[in-house]
Amino acid sequence: MKISFVGKPNVVSAALKEKTEEKLQRLSKFLSEDIHITVAFKIVKIEHKIEVTFYAYGKTFRAEAKDNEDMYSALDLVVENLEKQLRRLRNKTQEKARRTSSVSDLFIEDTPEDFEEEETTIILKNQEIVPQEVEDAIMQLELLGKQFLVFRNILTDRVNVVYKTSNENTYGLIET
Repeated sequence: MKISFVGKPNVVSAALKEKTEEKLQRLSKFLSEDIHITVAFKIVKIEHKIEVTFYAYGKTFRAEAKDNEDMYSALDLVVENLEKQLRRLRNKTQEKARRTSSVSDLFIEDTPEDFEEEETTIILKNQEIVPQEVEDAIMQLELLGKQFLVFRNILTDRVNVVYKTSNENTYGLIET
């Protein structure tokens, strides 16, 4: 496990780096040795913020935590969040192996009348489109806690979007 630290020298002390490495070792039971983890430390006004990002199992894992007291409290929160994500991935992978129902049971069709026009704000983000199966895209969607995910479907080699619907445990799939 390789850890890179990002932050101003007055924010990232040697003791904080050491404590961060110690805490992130808790994740080693879920990760292989060749994982590269990036840890960013920021202080904005009175808020201490830590962001941790890494790529494993074909997915991007990201967690951030804020605390008004100190970086160490934020560090505990972010490691706890990452452990939850990795534990959820492991459980979903095991569940996927046991599951006998097809993926199509998870999807419902949305009709145009389900959508209402609202005033929207557009935020532009660049994202690498990763080739994966629909089930893996759903798993990554859950891990990242997002509402939708753009991916390249391995089976059709086309760009697809998987999204959460308003019904719990139900997903939509847009095929291009």
